[in-house]
Amino acid sequence: TWYHLDFPNREVAGSFNTYLLNRYSGKTQTGVVKFTAELAAALDAGDVKRLRKVMEVFFAGISYEVHHKNESNFQNIFFALFRLLGIQIKAEAHTNDGRIDAVAETEKYVFIFEFKLDNDDTALSQIKEKKYYKQYELSKKKIFLNGVRFDTQTGQIADWQTEEIGAYD
Repeated sequence: TWYHLDFPNREVAGSFNTYLLNRYSGKTQTGVVKFTAELAAALDAGDVKRLRKVMEVFFAGISYEVHHKNESNFQNIFFALFRLLGIQIKAEAHTNDGRIDAVAETEKYVFIFEFKLDNDDTALSQIKEKKYYKQYELSKKKIFLNGVRFDTQTGQIADWQTEEIGAYD
């Protein structure tokens, strides 16, 4: 028997996500709220440069005592931030040729993320080679492919490469 666990309402879901984000980032609730407003504006506008800046500022404010040196920690922070906004996001989304680290969808955009660490700069090329975007091509949404590399020594975003695929009409 399979069971589907869910939150009873948005308030409980939001509180849980805020708790997770505080736990993983070390930020206060006020700090989280400020950054989520900026994040929402960037996502709504499909402004990947602004999105990158918001995420860079967010990660820069995380204490070195809190950040962990593994990809899943960075992925969890992305996931919690997007989920806190009510953005539809999937982590480890399965495709016919692998798993996408994260896919976020808004009304007009699809953001595909692949995360890598340190000197591994293959994130964007992996998205393209494995055609992670294929299943979204008929969505009539603009698709952004985002390869994000983190520096485990600093806990910061070291590189962020983006390519845009236009919406199919």
